[in-house]
Amino acid sequence: MFTFSRFFGKQSANRTRGSKTGSGSRKARRGALLLETLEARTTPTASVFTDLPDYMPGDTALITAQDFAPGSTVEFQVLHVNGNNGGQGHLPWRVTDGSLEDLDHAMNGVIQTSWYVNPDDSLGETFVLTALGNGPDMTFGTGDDERANTTFTDGNPAVTLNQWETLTHKWANGQANMNQARYLEGDTVPYAAKFTNLVAGQNYGFFINLNTYQQNTNAGGFVYLDTYTRSIQPNSTAFGSAVPVVDMATVTDSNYPEQAGAEITAFSTTGANVIQVDISTSGTGSLDRVAKVQFTAGSSDAVIYWGQRLALPDQVIRGQDSGGNPLLAPLGASGFTGGSLQTKIEGSANSGVIWVTPSNAVQLMPGVVVQGSIEGVKWNDLDADGIKEAGEPLLSAWGIQLYVDSATSGIVGQWDAGDPLVQTLATGADGSY
Repeated sequence: MFTFSRFFGKQSANRTRGSKTGSGSRKARRGALLLETLEARTTPTASVFTDLPDYMPGDTALITAQDFAPGSTVEFQVLHVNGNNGGQGHLPWRVTDGSLEDLDHAMNGVIQTSWYVNPDDSLGETFVLTALGNGPDMTFGTGDDERANTTFTDGNPAVTLNQWETLTHKWANGQANMNQARYLEGDTVPYAAKFTNLVAGQNYGFFINLNTYQQNTNAGGFVYLDTYTRSIQPNSTAFGSAVPVVDMATVTDSNYPEQAGAEITAFSTTGANVIQVDISTSGTGSLDRVAKVQFTAGSSDAVIYWGQRLALPDQVIRGQDSGGNPLLAPLGASGFTGGSLQTKIEGSANSGVIWVTPSNAVQLMPGVVVQGSIEGVKWNDLDADGIKEAGEPLLSAWGIQLYVDSATSGIVGQWDAGDPLVQTLATGADGSY
């Protein structure tokens, strides 16, 4: 170990590193010389870094340690931040500056080495890399040892959540206001989750959390998952040239059996295969619907598309009465107030699956969702041509009934006996409604 000295009254010019920790009197007569011994310490400028912040299993990380003492030896070690270091590659190794093992082969205080990202325990993990140098005295365990550390990740999957803006005609990953998007109650809003840093053949999962009931307004939000092209035809190649294919995984939602009728496959994908979907409700008071989605990656990047149906009045189930009968939210999605009608990806569950979380949240701001209206005139179409012509009388006080076209009660697109009745009204004196 080496030390540094300073003379009070006159100061030596060779002090290049170190901090005062020595004891003894600091008082001295003017002009007197008093030697104070200073203890050596770690060089504050030493650093270590990897050539990338994130790697895939089977990659090789290039490591650079710099500003260490020229000619010194540096001990490297890579450990899991969670302490689970049972896999291969976590023992320390040493490289001497300028040696054959130093990849830049120069005695310059810069030491380069590499580390194999072993697939046995690396996927989805975060690591801490430590570099410990033996300092100018070339001896480990002394006061001039130099230390630096950094962190990096291995194949940490990431996701960005997007929703379709009908007025700007683009996918966006933030808030949509009434100048960017407009939807009717009962429409299905398209969503797309873009995943990166995946490993082909690995199983992943994510939780879709969607606002379904707002207690203070007694309004429904999103009812259930649906196919993303149900109401709108968004750009399906915005995230790459591959066209999404309908995934055959089915969605079963016991609260809303009408969802599983004409089209029970809610997801379309590129680079992924959905293998399981589970639906539940979370929260007390205000509620969220939660979809736990598991998929197998087909490539390093994937996009999963789905839709979310906006609630009509008296459609969202907010609870049960004492007799076990469902209580319905009297208002539809246009009645949602406050900051937003929100969707986000957040949560994790069983082991054996890498859960991708969290993501950005996306919102439909107040005014984006509006109630639709239907109007018309009832007349006696004497010639049955479907055109109102002179001499064909208007029909007043005739009943007009509005039904929900339920997929479980018959054929989609036509009235069936099982379709729920929503509203009945009578035509006016001029046949209008």
